[in-house]
Amino acid sequence: MTTTRLEDRGISTERIGAGPPLLLVHGGLVDRRSWVHQRVLAGELTLLLPDTRGFGQSSRARAAATPDDLVDDVSAVVAAAGFDAVHLLGFSLGGMIAQAVAVRRPELVRSLVLVSTCMPPTASRGGAPRAQPSPDAHVTRAFSESFRASHAEFLASYRAMANENRARGFTALAPALRDAASADQLGELTVPTLVIHADDDAAIPIRLGERLAAAIPSARLQRFAGCGHSVHIERPTELNELVGSFVSRVEG
Repeated sequence: MTTTRLEDRGISTERIGAGPPLLLVHGGLVDRRSWVHQRVLAGELTLLLPDTRGFGQSSRARAAATPDDLVDDVSAVVAAAGFDAVHLLGFSLGGMIAQAVAVRRPELVRSLVLVSTCMPPTASRGGAPRAQPSPDAHVTRAFSESFRASHAEFLASYRAMANENRARGFTALAPALRDAASADQLGELTVPTLVIHADDDAAIPIRLGERLAAAIPSARLQRFAGCGHSVHIERPTELNELVGSFVSRVEG
């Protein structure tokens, strides 16, 4: 495991494992610590785990970001790791960033995995992204009732992470997310794409995941029943197996 910092961009990244590269872009309010259950994929893949600008150990954004800023951050992580292209997985807010990378720098993306996300706000339903909720409200929206009832200790640490990140990066990212990618641009993507969404997602309803999958010609939609927004935490074994086999098939 190595942790590096791209000083010119203030981006902190962790690298673990060996094999084809998979770069994971985390969701809002959290940081790369939220991939705790995905680290097992390092047994077959090289995992690149950046903290998005303004989150985790990356520098606080000093001004509103542009879509190109977010894409260039990911591009810099890929280049610093010594890869020409990566398999790219984005969760929730990170899924919107991943879409922007696929649209603006398609040569960087071997495959695209979009988890519990939707088209950027202007493309999907108009208007700006909503302000980030409080950590308590975020946990309620991010996890199913049954998961919350049985994982109090985990959720305490998750809530603490969310509290650390609250209002650091989202305000600076919101303007960029509005213009990250359009429905027409998504319709031009040819990269293999897997869209993963929970039927009971309270944060981003399944209909928006369906709309996203329909907008990308190469996309396949995989639905998860009986869990909430944070599929990678509530159902990690199934998600990891799905992602691992998808990447393997793309690699040929």
